[in-house]
Amino acid sequence: MFKMKKIKVFNVISVLMILILALSLNSCGQKEKEMKVTDYTDKQLNKWVKLGKYKGVEVEKPSIEVTDEDIDMEINGILNSYAVKDDVMEGIAEEGDRVKITYVGKLNGIPFEGGSTGDEPAVITLGNSGYIPGFDKGVIGMGVGDTKVLNLQFPSNYWKEDLAGKKVTFDVTLVAKVLNKLPEFNDEFVQEHSDKKTVAEYRTMLKEEIKKNKEDLQQSEIKQLAWEKVVENSEVKEYPDELLKRVKDEIKDMHKKTAEQYDLSLDDWLENNMGMTKEDYNSFLDEYSKSVIDQELVVYAIAKKEKIKILQKEYDQQVKDLKEESGVTDEAKFKEEFGKSFEEYVGKDQILRMMLMEKVIDFVVEKADVK
Repeated sequence: MFKMKKIKVFNVISVLMILILALSLNSCGQKEKEMKVTDYTDKQLNKWVKLGKYKGVEVEKPSIEVTDEDIDMEINGILNSYAVKDDVMEGIAEEGDRVKITYVGKLNGIPFEGGSTGDEPAVITLGNSGYIPGFDKGVIGMGVGDTKVLNLQFPSNYWKEDLAGKKVTFDVTLVAKVLNKLPEFNDEFVQEHSDKKTVAEYRTMLKEEIKKNKEDLQQSEIKQLAWEKVVENSEVKEYPDELLKRVKDEIKDMHKKTAEQYDLSLDDWLENNMGMTKEDYNSFLDEYSKSVIDQELVVYAIAKKEKIKILQKEYDQQVKDLKEESGVTDEAKFKEEFGKSFEEYVGKDQILRMMLMEKVIDFVVEKADVK
């Protein structure tokens, strides 16, 4: 496969997940065990961060509306999932068409690894295949059954160094055009694929489902907006050198591990996927790390001031939930494969950071003035 690799963009949630909070386990009586944040003293926090208003922040609730267009789009997606894919053995390939093709990629006349389909054709959408520049354009205009040689060149920053910038050929055969034959949306379809009897009942059900999804999204947006205001209201007065170093090291280590997945050095990965020089990256790392620390210190200060705690039973449940979400059912087998327990693999501190962040945001939203 020779698709272009793309780097995922970090969002605010990824920032929150990187927060470097030091947490330790403490006992609180015989019945309830608490996991408290204990590393920073009030004196240190007062020196580093000044909390602004975090109770009663004003947030405008995003509006919710379910339109007929929303319902039609949902129905179209459902119909597509039941579509019968027909191979059309005639016609000309046009942009936007889904087509079946076979191809053999050659470098200096010799097939190169990962550049051929083999016996099983590939199905791509022309104009959105993700293949190297010029490939889709070369297939557009071909007739079904035609074979064509595409003379192309890999980008100079291609993730595989042995192909980067190299001129290659692809012997491409257009096997078929692929059409989706959608089922008719009628009462019979509804009865076959749901517990509803009529199209009208089905549309009403979808409307409720879409509304629920939009309400969940609305709540996420409220959390985001409220938290952004709390951070904006606060002031970080000093970035502790030790903390800044720890955050930078963790972010850089994450990027190194990503680069290793592509068999690249960090510098090459930065250039190929983020378009950054080493100097650019250092500037980015400094700015990004400070944004992480901004949120970390605010989280820590609110948690300490409001005595927000993580109970041992809550932590245990979180680990259990994460295992279920990850499909981990056999702890011994997991440890044998990865060399450590699931909890060790994910990282206790990482889990605790996530839980603390969620609790602090929930507290902020609970106290917010949502209009």
